[in-house]
Amino acid sequence: MLPERPRDIEDDGEFHFAILPPTAVSNASRPSRTARRFIDETTDPDRPRIRRNAVVLVTPSTDGLEVVRTRVREYLGWEDVQNQLRGQPQDPVREDMLATWTEAARRRIPEAVRQAWTIVVTVNPENEIQAFRATVASEPLFATIKADRRARIQETAINAEAMLPGGPYDLWREDEASRRVKDLALAFAENPRLPKMLRSQEILSTIDRGVQDGFFVASLLRPDRTVKTWWRTPIPEAVCTEPALELFLPGGATLSDIDPGVLAPGVLPELWTGDSVTVVAVVDYFSGGRTVNMQREGYEERVDIPTCSPGAVEAAIADAVQQGSLWLLNGPASFQGESLPAGVLTPAAALRAPMEPLPVDRLMPDALPDVWKASETTVLALSLALAAQEGHPIPWRILRRAVDDAIASRWLETAPGSGQWPCELAGAATVTVRVPAKFEPISVSDQRATYGTSAVLDPASLQDLMDVLPDILKAAAGVALEFRLDVKLGESGKDVDAETLDSVNALLKGVSPDLYLKR
Repeated sequence: MLPERPRDIEDDGEFHFAILPPTAVSNASRPSRTARRFIDETTDPDRPRIRRNAVVLVTPSTDGLEVVRTRVREYLGWEDVQNQLRGQPQDPVREDMLATWTEAARRRIPEAVRQAWTIVVTVNPENEIQAFRATVASEPLFATIKADRRARIQETAINAEAMLPGGPYDLWREDEASRRVKDLALAFAENPRLPKMLRSQEILSTIDRGVQDGFFVASLLRPDRTVKTWWRTPIPEAVCTEPALELFLPGGATLSDIDPGVLAPGVLPELWTGDSVTVVAVVDYFSGGRTVNMQREGYEERVDIPTCSPGAVEAAIADAVQQGSLWLLNGPASFQGESLPAGVLTPAAALRAPMEPLPVDRLMPDALPDVWKASETTVLALSLALAAQEGHPIPWRILRRAVDDAIASRWLETAPGSGQWPCELAGAATVTVRVPAKFEPISVSDQRATYGTSAVLDPASLQDLMDVLPDILKAAAGVALEFRLDVKLGESGKDVDAETLDSVNALLKGVSPDLYLKR
C-alpha cells in the first residue's frame, strides 16, 4: 500500500522500500518536500529519522505523472462516448472501432504508470537526500533500482574482514574494546557511508562467519552473570539476536570455553609443530599475549589468540579425546573416543592426531606370532603385543573395533569358556579369541532363533530403508534387532581424492566413531 505519512515507515533499522503516492511527485536532482519528509522524519518534524540509510523511496516524475493523467483522460473520454451512445442504434463497424479505441486507451495506462514512477529518493554517502531517475524496462521496478549503483543496495553478505578496525567500513572507535552485535547491524542503517543492506540477516551472517574464521570473539553476559563465548564455532541462531551479545577482537577477549574441534592438528597455526603436542603447551598457547601467523586467501596475516583459563583448555582437551578428534598418551594410558579417568590429563600428557583403525590382519598369528598359542590368545595379549610393535599403547576403542571387525568378518571367534565380549579394558584378560578351524554353518536351532540378510544398497536404496525404519522397529517390537553397516566409496581402478575421503569420514564420524573409511 502507498504510505500516506512518514510514520507508516518504521525507523527500526530494517530495509524499507516504499512507493510514494502522486502527492510526492519529484524530479531528478530535486526531491519534493513530501518525499524529503519520509526520510527526515518519523512521526513529527521534531522527531527525526535516525536510520535514514535503510530507506529507499520511489516517486513519480512531473512529466511522467502528466502522461499518466493524459492516458487516463483519453480512456475516460472513450468510456464517456460509449455511455452517451448506449441504447442508440449503432453501425456495427463503427461500434467495433469504438470498442477497439477504448481498449487501446486502457492498455496504454499501465505502461504510462510504469514510466512515471522512476524517481528514486534516498540518502547519498554524505547523508544528503538525493533524487535520480531510474531507467525502467521489462524488469520489476525493485530489481531495476537494486541493480543501480547509485542506490547502493547490498543483497549479499559482506566480507568479515571489512568489519575489522581500520577496514573500509570503519565500524570501531579507537577506544572501543568491544561492540554490541545489535549496534553493528544497525550501523548499516544509520551510517550513510555504508551500503544499504537488503536483509539484516546478511550482517549477522557476516559476523557469524567472522567468529568462525577467528576474526572476532562473540560474548554473551547471561542473566546469572556468567559469560558464554564463541570463537571459531558458529553462534547459535537464537543467540545472534540477543541485545546483550557483544563482539570482541581476539587479543582483548577471554574465552569461557573452547570448541574441541579447534584443537585438532592443522586448525590453529603454530599450535602443532610436530606429530604431537603436550597438554602444557596447549594451555600455554591460550595463556594470553600470543600472536601467530594466520594463512588467509592468498596472503599471511598476524593475528592474536584469545586468552582462556587452564581449566577450560583442559576441559576442551578432554572433550576432544572423548569425541575421537584427539588421541591422548600418558605413560601406559592411551585414550581415544572415550572419557578420560581422573588424573590422566596431566601437563606432560601428549596429544596426537587420531589413530586410524587397525586392519584386521594386524591381529592374526602371522602378524603377532608370539602371543598366539594353539590358535588362541586373549585380547589383553593382543593389546600388549600391538603396543610393543607400535612403541606406544593402543587406545582401547581402536583395539575393540579391530576385534569386532575380525569377529564380524569371521577371521576370529570367541573361544569356548571365554569371558563376555564386547567388554571394557579391565575384562580383556578374560576374553579368549581363536582362529576358526573351518566355517561352520548355522545350526537348525540357531536358524530358528535368529534371521539375517545382506544386500548391496546404493544411496537411494539406503534412503528408502530410512523411510521404512520406523515401521520396521514397530513390527519388531520386543525382538532384538541389529544393523551392521558396510560403506564402500569409489570404484575399482579409480582413485578417490583425499579431500573427498576426509569430508566423507568427517560426516560418518558424526554418526559413529567406529565408521571410518580406509583402503
